Amino acid sequence: MKYTSVVLNEERNVSPSCFLLDCDCTYIPARERPAVIVLPGGGYQILSDRESEPVGQAFLNAGFHVFILYYSIGKHALWPNPLRDYEQAVDMILSHAEEWHVCQNKIAVVGFSAGGHLAASAATMARIRPSAVLLGYPVIKDYIAAFCAPGLPPPSEQADKKTPPCFLFACRDDKLVDVSNFLRFQAALAEKGIGFESHIYALGGHGFSTGAEEFQEQALCSRVEHWTADAVAWLGDIWGRMTPEGFSEPIVPHFVHSDHADTLSLDCTIAFLRKQPDAAPLLKDLFAALDGMPALLSLPEHSKAEFEKAYPMRFLAAVSGMSEPALLDLEERLSRIPSRPEAAGPKAEV
Repeated sequence: MKYTSVVLNEERNVSPSCFLLDCDCTYIPARERPAVIVLPGGGYQILSDRESEPVGQAFLNAGFHVFILYYSIGKHALWPNPLRDYEQAVDMILSHAEEWHVCQNKIAVVGFSAGGHLAASAATMARIRPSAVLLGYPVIKDYIAAFCAPGLPPPSEQADKKTPPCFLFACRDDKLVDVSNFLRFQAALAEKGIGFESHIYALGGHGFSTGAEEFQEQALCSRVEHWTADAVAWLGDIWGRMTPEGFSEPIVPHFVHSDHADTLSLDCTIAFLRKQPDAAPLLKDLFAALDGMPALLSLPEHSKAEFEKAYPMRFLAAVSGMSEPALLDLEERLSRIPSRPEAAGPKAEV
């Protein structure tokens, strides 16, 4: 393994520590490796030691390159300085990608607490978004962010189709950053159809790092220590598994539905397709069947709207009894129609 430290901003003391594995290391050989940027917590006032190298070690053990970013804190944490620090770090990694054997489309960010706020902001606002984001007990809501540093944006309001898949973990009994922060960001991802996996453990409080016993100041449930293994497995699901020959095919898609695709399909939500004028002639019979369904007639309008946002058109076609040839024909016709996201209305509030 090679270690190096790079100064990105001397005035703000911004310096990533770079831990680079050999390509031919015997336990996980690879031509290119994915990378993880670790963003420790500390309320934008300090940087937590237990959320830096111990976390990095868990990902090194799994075959990842690791970059621990010591971003702007204290008087230098004025926004957007921390986000610019992240962007500079990514630029540095990409500029050395060939030399360091970094897989450029497999760079994840893992952030804790205030570092989770920065990671979520990178996922929703950065010039170069990460390929995946892991959020540990993240600061999301504005009233908690205000205690950390002035001007911090609430990243849940910025979630969009460019937001990468996310892995979230926290404890229900967290009294410092209430679990509602976690749920706010999760709701934003669900609203936009972004893929995610989430774990809310019953007991463990705040700042549990990897879940290892030596870092704990209070009791925690035995399952917390499994989040790192789960996160590595999840990254394998969305990126493909690392092998000496390359990466296998991913098994988990980025989006839950196809509302963000370039063309229309039966995997778009009913609500999205209802607002696509070019698709109206093809779907008029299905919408007529939907509007007459006895199961929906008694529901209030907001429940009907939730149903249409949750289910793809493929589901409606199936319950309407459409034949397989008709289904294939409709799919082919829809695929010729460019998607028009702007037709679906203004950005939804989260």
